[in-house]
Amino acid sequence: MTTPKVSVIIPVYNTDKYLPASFSSIQNQTLRDIEIIVVNDGSTDGSAEIIDSIAKTDSRIRCFSQPNSGQSVARNTGLDNATGDYLYFMDSDDLLEEDALEMCYQKCISQDLDIVTFDSVIFSEDNKSDGWGYNYFRAGKIEEKVYDGVEMTETLLDKNIFRAAPWLIFARRELIEKIQLRFFPGIIHEDELFTPILYVAAKRIGYIPRNFFHRRIRANSTMTNNFSQRNIKGYFCVIEQLTLIFADRDKRLRDISERLISDIVNAVAYNACVMSLKERLKILKYFCWKGFVKHVTPKNLIILLFPFTVKIKSRLFRRGRRT
Repeated sequence: MTTPKVSVIIPVYNTDKYLPASFSSIQNQTLRDIEIIVVNDGSTDGSAEIIDSIAKTDSRIRCFSQPNSGQSVARNTGLDNATGDYLYFMDSDDLLEEDALEMCYQKCISQDLDIVTFDSVIFSEDNKSDGWGYNYFRAGKIEEKVYDGVEMTETLLDKNIFRAAPWLIFARRELIEKIQLRFFPGIIHEDELFTPILYVAAKRIGYIPRNFFHRRIRANSTMTNNFSQRNIKGYFCVIEQLTLIFADRDKRLRDISERLISDIVNAVAYNACVMSLKERLKILKYFCWKGFVKHVTPKNLIILLFPFTVKIKSRLFRRGRRT
């Protein structure tokens, strides 16, 4: 049995409505020599039946089922069973341009890359472009050269365009196995930990200025659910792990860790505006206890303490757009 060029890992949880289109975008890739590893993470809708039906039509699909354990564990199941030279993480409600895997694979082979990254566009349920504020465009902001992993991470952070999304990464499987990297189980926002660890471990990273990935925004997804204690738990866990992992590394890596933590702390401070006063004060206490309050910008500190300022800003912005 020959080794496939690419293993595509797709965790599935209750996305039956989107599976046919998502699977089709992978099955119809111009790069044919791939394996498609589908992990059904305890879906309770019709996802299992759709997976079984599609798998019967394509011998490249390998199916695994597990009790609902979260996206991290599902991706790890895929990693544990992948055999391809390169890996790609696909989400089961999104779409991938048909030449994406071939373009990424050829670039990696021709330039001996550990990772190649690319860009994404956002679309909403009705397939219309939406102004949700998520930005995955980096074309013109970084060079199409070969970076080492630390340099690429620093460059992206410098330009405020570091994106932790695994679906923007096409990576050499040997590298992931060498550093024994897996997704942290039991939390959301696990990508904020997995991606920087992978980046800084890479020796050679390339970039393709193409919007290969089409990110669907839908109701009740991780991206659109209201900020809650589950988000807080995930973010704080990532902060703790980043601190632990990079504590004894060289100064450049410690600086990267500090900058990543700063971004997360400010994201928490801003998004916590929907939470109660008691919850927000707990967050502030945690920041003070851990010494992270120094990272919070004055604007986000004001928002954390006085969340009504967000509504004032929003109203002023809407009024400005009408004039």
